[in-house]
Amino acid sequence: MKLLKEGIYQATRKKPTIINKNIFDNLKKSASKVDRFRSRILYHSSLSSNPQHMFICFDNRSLVPVSFHSFSESFLIIEGIAHYKFYDMKGHVSHDIRLSPASLSGIFYVFISPQIPHRFFALTKHVLANEVGHSHFSPEFTQYGRGGIFSKADKLTSAQMAKQLLVKNSNTKIKIKKKGYYSLESSSGVVELSSVEVLSILKKNTTPICFYPSSKMIGVKNSKEEMVEQIWAIQPKKKIKLLMKNTMIHIINGKSKIKLGNKNIILDIKKNFAFGPINKSKIIVENISDEPLLFHITNEKKSS
Repeated sequence: MKLLKEGIYQATRKKPTIINKNIFDNLKKSASKVDRFRSRILYHSSLSSNPQHMFICFDNRSLVPVSFHSFSESFLIIEGIAHYKFYDMKGHVSHDIRLSPASLSGIFYVFISPQIPHRFFALTKHVLANEVGHSHFSPEFTQYGRGGIFSKADKLTSAQMAKQLLVKNSNTKIKIKKKGYYSLESSSGVVELSSVEVLSILKKNTTPICFYPSSKMIGVKNSKEEMVEQIWAIQPKKKIKLLMKNTMIHIINGKSKIKLGNKNIILDIKKNFAFGPINKSKIIVENISDEPLLFHITNEKKSS
C-alpha cells in the first residue's frame, strides 16, 4: 500500500492483497490530523477508473456540505454511527437515514441515485465505510447546494442533527429477479438496506443470496442489469462459487474462507476485512462460522 499524501493511501492492483484491520488505526489518526478530517484507501486503479472505490474514514469534525452528483454512489458502514440527510432541489429535507454496522441489526447500506442532494454526518468520533462512486472522477461531476435553505443546512452540526426528528421517505423495494438474486430500487432515488431485511430473506432461502442496485438506480440507460456492485449473504457452513472480474471483496459481517487456486484466505470483520483485486478467476467463498456471512464485492470496469 502506497502513501500518496497525508491521509490518502493507494492499494496495489498488481496482485491480490489482504487489507488488514490494523489500517483502521492509521486511518483514524490521519483523519484526526488532516485539514478535511477524513482519510482513505483508494481501491480503484486511477481517476479514470469506473467505479471510484475507496475505504474511507471520517472524524466527526469533518464537515461535508450538501452536494449532489451526476453519478450514483453507495455507502456501506463498517464501524461507527453515521447519518445521511437528503433534500429536494429546493433544500427541504426529504429523507433521513441513520447508519450503523450490520452487526447492530440496523441500516448498514445506502445507495444514492444521480442528482439527489445529500449531506453526510459522522455521529461517533470516527466512522469507517466502504464507498463506491459509479463513474470515473471529474470535479465537474459534483455540485453543491447554494444559498437559502441549503446554506442553513450546511451550518447544521452533528450534535444538532442528532437531536432532530427523522424524516422517512425512501420506499425501498426489494424485488426478486431470479432465484437468489434481488434488485434494490426506490422511487425516491435512495435505497436503504438493513441486516434485519437481509437475514429475513436469507432465512427463506436454502442457498446464498445476492442483493444489487438496479440499473435504473445506477443510471444505466439500457435495460440490462449491471451487477457492478453486489451484497452477498451466505448461510452458516455453506459456500458459493463466483467469477471475479477485477474484483475487490469486502467483509460486512461474519467470517469466510476464500479459495483462490491453491490458496485459502480467511477474511474476518475483526481482522482481515478486504481482499483483491481478483481478476478473471473463480473463487469459492465459504461461511466458516455459525452466523450468517455478509460480504460486498465491486467489479472495476475498464478505464473510461
